[in-house]
Amino acid sequence: MSGLKKNKVGIKDSQLFETFILVFCLTIITVSSSCKKNDPKVVEDITSKAPPAEYSTDVIAVYSDSAKVKARLTAPSMIRYLTQESIEMPKGLFVQFYDTSLNVKSWMKADYGIRYLKTGITQVKGHVQVRNVKGDSLNTEEMFWDERKSKVYGNKFVSVRTKTQIILADGFDSNIDFTDYNFHNIKGVIQLANKN
Repeated sequence: MSGLKKNKVGIKDSQLFETFILVFCLTIITVSSSCKKNDPKVVEDITSKAPPAEYSTDVIAVYSDSAKVKARLTAPSMIRYLTQESIEMPKGLFVQFYDTSLNVKSWMKADYGIRYLKTGITQVKGHVQVRNVKGDSLNTEEMFWDERKSKVYGNKFVSVRTKTQIILADGFDSNIDFTDYNFHNIKGVIQLANKN
């Protein structure tokens, strides 16, 4: 009888071992079939949709050169893309430019802006408005501010109004004070009546 018990125990151990082997093999097959190479297109789609970024609200940024304040930028929101080395201002921006005595010499505002950190160039778009201390105004839909060269320029239609005239052109470049303009492809000049 004790031999019979051993035999039953032996059968149970054998069945248990076979069940274990079967489960183990099924696990290996399942794991190996589920391990696939990452599809490069899928990976690119995921990473391009959400690049690593830092988000800020109610931003104030001061730009200086040789310890002298040159400009002060305010923006409702700012996104710094770490992989693209750019700072986006999707809800617009307002910039004041200063002289050496920290007096405002001109200001600029736009609906959207993006600053490229490597080049120091800021692109602004949408209802771009500029005013200088003389009261001259500039309106366009797109403009670039080159921080390193202290100049602004654009290739879109631009309207500049001074006390004596309105100048319409397809593009311009100017100093950062907006006091020395160079127009490209002038479309028209309207002389304004003297109010004196």
